[in-house]
Amino acid sequence: MIRRPPRSTQGVSSAASDVYKRQRLYPAGIREKEAKICKYLTMDSQKKIILFLLKKKTATSQEIREFIEKSPSVVSVNLNELFREKIIEKKYDIPSNKYSLKNPEQIKGILEEYYPETMTKLSENTIEMLDF
Repeated sequence: MIRRPPRSTQGVSSAASDVYKRQRLYPAGIREKEAKICKYLTMDSQKKIILFLLKKKTATSQEIREFIEKSPSVVSVNLNELFREKIIEKKYDIPSNKYSLKNPEQIKGILEEYYPETMTKLSENTIEMLDF
């Protein structure tokens, strides 16, 4: 059963309104870009990719695939979605493209504000042990 948003979404950003179908609630006044990043931080594969890139700075799809332990097609779909949403950047390189976060400081700020426990684990260098 999909719950529809109430007719009045006053005080909720359009990105937050767009994701109401999944019952994600964001504080009033959250910016659309922050809401999109929060959305991806609640999805398993995308969250792992974002945190891996935050820690490693730059990585190939092969390195990302090995870290998140998903098939090449799953990694490709997730990377393309994050790229399309302008959360990550792609540097075309031979033999493999390199990926990095477009704005790592913004993501760190969002993690500190909305996901402090994740930021603590990340700062303690335990990203490999994070229980997603």
